[in-house]
Amino acid sequence: MVLSKGFEIEMYTGTPQGDIVGLSDKITADLEGFMREPDSRNVEYVTAPFGNYEKLLCRLLSPRLKLRIYLQKLGDYTLIP
Repeated sequence: MVLSKGFEIEMYTGTPQGDIVGLSDKITADLEGFMREPDSRNVEYVTAPFGNYEKLLCRLLSPRLKLRIYLQKLGDYTLIP
């Protein structure tokens, strides 16, 4: 039996040098599916529960890629590990 899994992913945004820059207001206004956290320095998205783990991996990584592309358009910003 395959269990359905979903994920809640929280990420910080900032500069490639590691300085955290709160961009959650812009991100949530411009990108569908992202939610603001009380701490404006990070943003989150949630994947719906899904039983096909290969497709779930795509659903897990696609918003992250979309966010990286968006951050590059804003300037010299990236995701902070």
